[in-house]
Amino acid sequence: MGYADTIINTANAQLQNGDINYLEWVMLINQAIGTQSDYLDAVKALNLSVIELNTLTNK
Repeated sequence: MGYADTIINTANAQLQNGDINYLEWVMLINQAIGTQSDYLDAVKALNLSVIELNTLTNK
């Protein structure tokens, strides 16, 4: 989840430096969490497909 981590780290640094306000920080963090969530959904779908494939091929 490197891209999301980069967004979070950059947003935190920008907030601490005063480059962005709290609302902008929240929006960036929300974007990063959305990216992480999408990644986890894709991994879950892949794992379910592998389980289904293994079930079908082992019968």
